[in-house]
Amino acid sequence: MAIRRVQSAWFACGIAALLAGCGAGNTNPPGPDRAPFVAFSTSYIGVPNVPVPVSPAPPGPYWSIDVGVVDQSTGIYYLADKTNCGVDVFNAATNTYISTIGPSGGSPNFASATASCASIGSPFSGNTGSSSSSGPNGLVLIGSTKLYAGDGNGSVKVIDLASRKVTKTLPIPTAKKRTDEGSYDPDDGIVLIANDSETAPLLTFIDAKTDTVIGQTVRSDATGGMEASIYISAMHKFVQAVPATKKNPTGEIDVIDPLTRAVSNVYPIGSTCGPTGIALGLGTELMIACNDVGEMFMMDISNGAILAKYDQAGGGDGVSYDARTNRFFVTNSNNTTNAVKSGPLAPETSVIDAGSRLYIEGIPSEAHAHSVATYNGKAFVPLPSHGVAVYQ
Repeated sequence: MAIRRVQSAWFACGIAALLAGCGAGNTNPPGPDRAPFVAFSTSYIGVPNVPVPVSPAPPGPYWSIDVGVVDQSTGIYYLADKTNCGVDVFNAATNTYISTIGPSGGSPNFASATASCASIGSPFSGNTGSSSSSGPNGLVLIGSTKLYAGDGNGSVKVIDLASRKVTKTLPIPTAKKRTDEGSYDPDDGIVLIANDSETAPLLTFIDAKTDTVIGQTVRSDATGGMEASIYISAMHKFVQAVPATKKNPTGEIDVIDPLTRAVSNVYPIGSTCGPTGIALGLGTELMIACNDVGEMFMMDISNGAILAKYDQAGGGDGVSYDARTNRFFVTNSNNTTNAVKSGPLAPETSVIDAGSRLYIEGIPSEAHAHSVATYNGKAFVPLPSHGVAVYQ
């Protein structure tokens, strides 16, 4: 199913007007390649030090965030926040900021040349100005009791969610650079987590009951790092997005056995995708974000068949599925107006109807707004200029 690129009504409105409350109508009516338009409302959750409080700004993109996850049983939203040296905690039901896990001595003093996470009692690396050494990055929920946070120094910080404190630092063997994204297999109590910035990316398997490393795979075939993974209980397998390998330079989706740690299936994406974020929707439907600025995909993960290709937007990272609305949200923060990587930037959060597999709309976004999490009909997307945007 090839779907044409369309000019969104939201882009006609413009990002500045949207943030001021623009209510543009739908200039692209539903058809065979487009689902009915949805007018999403937007509100914002304020976050300490956002937007940037001083000039010049701290190193790296500001606000420097990474993965966000929502505990669907408690309605608590966790966000990896390198700028604020920890993991932000929000109430997803009431759209409120609660606290930041990590710092014990207040917020970073960005006006000071010696400001650091250690200076405010945080064990996290923070924003070092280099993505390969900054953290926290990937977050993995272990039920509602623990949270694993990949840090910039090749370790995992173990967070007790009752006390909201870091209780242990778990070094990843041989890792010297950041620990990034991962996923949890509750059937076997195993976490899979990636160190994507190493010369040969590492996949590490951790016993979540004892917080100990039980195995590791060196991916010397991977030439583009490692991106998101998820666990699919019905398959009893991890699913890993690999942006590029020697055999599949435009990327592949790997199916990995959590017990043998072997790759049981490899599904090439084709085209120029370079898969990044993934999320599971209905049954075996996997939504895939792409590094390429001109496409997204939906795959049947049971056999690797491509169910739909979308060319309205690309250059994405985060993907999240909302069960209440049966929609995927994809943060295409590197999207361009002409589907060329060097073209005019037009970031959007793309919304896909999982039932019809059709593109609904592109909500204008910002550069570096690459994280998304969903809860009960809401999508949470951190925007550097406003804090966390809530779309519903």
